[in-house]
Amino acid sequence: MSSQLNQSLKLMSSTSSSVTVHTDNLKKVLLATNNCEVATYSINGKFKTGKSFMLNCMLKYLLYCKTHPKNWIEVELPNPFGCDGEASKCTSGIDVWSEPFFVDVGNGKQVAVVLLDTQGLFDDESPESDNYSVFGFSTLISSVLIYNVMNSMNHKDWQFMELLMAFNNEAGNR
Repeated sequence: MSSQLNQSLKLMSSTSSSVTVHTDNLKKVLLATNNCEVATYSINGKFKTGKSFMLNCMLKYLLYCKTHPKNWIEVELPNPFGCDGEASKCTSGIDVWSEPFFVDVGNGKQVAVVLLDTQGLFDDESPESDNYSVFGFSTLISSVLIYNVMNSMNHKDWQFMELLMAFNNEAGNR
């Protein structure tokens, strides 16, 4: 896999009145799994708390752990998930890495790992409905969801999590 050609692709975008799943990008990534079992990892959390940075660390590990086992964290990513130290958001909606990573899980079995980067919750630019769309969709399609918290969760965070988990449980029962 040539990391020079890989990049993030838009998986989901939303406006105040609609949500769009970019099925062409999803199909591209899923076709590349070669019918392996798929494990989808997403990172969710508040706006500007290091989600994309953490995902880029995971990306570096998956790309370079075999070729640079002692210094994979120091290798420069040619096309990382967008993140910066600025006040404006970098990720809008949900992005997916353009190719899966094949990870040996023992007994000659491999799992295709797919990475998702999500828009930060509760930013000043997006309607509140985006929080529900992004978190809900990423939760439904993720094998592993990491909820990144920079300091501590407050009452509003817990209420939001409770509401979304109830929604996802209901959606999963249908």
